[in-house]
Amino acid sequence: SEVYAVAITPAGDLLASAGRDRTIRLWSLPDRAEIAVINAHRAAVHGLAVAPDGSRLVSAGGDTLVKVWSLPGGDTPVTLAGHGGMVRAVAFAPDGSRLVSAGTFWTFSEIKVWDVPDSGDASEAFTLRTGKGELVFDVTVSPDGSRLACGLVPGIVRLWSLPDGDVITTIRGHGEAVRAVRFSPDGSLLASGSSDGTVRLWAQPGGDLVATLRGHGGAVYAVDFSADGSRLASAGGDGVIRVWSLPDGAGIAALDGHTGAVFTVVFAPDGEWLISGGADSTVRLWDVT
Repeated sequence: SEVYAVAITPAGDLLASAGRDRTIRLWSLPDRAEIAVINAHRAAVHGLAVAPDGSRLVSAGGDTLVKVWSLPGGDTPVTLAGHGGMVRAVAFAPDGSRLVSAGTFWTFSEIKVWDVPDSGDASEAFTLRTGKGELVFDVTVSPDGSRLACGLVPGIVRLWSLPDGDVITTIRGHGEAVRAVRFSPDGSLLASGSSDGTVRLWAQPGGDLVATLRGHGGAVYAVDFSADGSRLASAGGDGVIRVWSLPDGAGIAALDGHTGAVFTVVFAPDGEWLISGGADSTVRLWDVT
């Protein structure tokens, strides 16, 4: 069924993919071989994140649960309960000590911050709540670990201080839901992708609009920066993955191969590959050298 999320280890040797069929699949990238299938959740898996040291994989489930799996085999999950509705996205802090999960609860959303030590059970540090009608789609943590950002209905990006949970700012500009957010590797930019078909780049920490990237023929579901910050990839409902050069925002590639929407895209750590997952039930690797 549909592939909603992919994540790659920092070493670039192991790929995880997950989606509507409730499973996580682990793949060896050097030989493109499937090495494990994990029956992960009782509902669709909407998000994945790999710890910075590559030792753990976290999944976000439509069953309200967050699960932490040890790698490389996906063994012995730790289950984090507490969300009142589906969990849409997860992200690690850069040092791996904290995990952020975001989900929908009735007419608002909850973003939970967890302390996740290398050994022992994780514990909830605090919970952030959005306003009525503000529903979360994605979450990302800044490279210095000081801020987290969420993409929300109705077309806004909100930033919080990660140490204490105070609101830093709310960025407005998109005309529809913000479905994807990512910080650049140096933390100077925040990219957002929206149902309005645009990708926008916002200066950090101020939040001023730097550029609006147009070209998609439908909603933008995913964005990701290359590790050196020189490129941005975006993907969406038109089935096309677009690669943009930075800082000028020029389009340098349009990758068309999925038969249907593309829900997730990530750069490999070396920047030579893009990995995507889509409505056609496939995970695809693209040479972007």
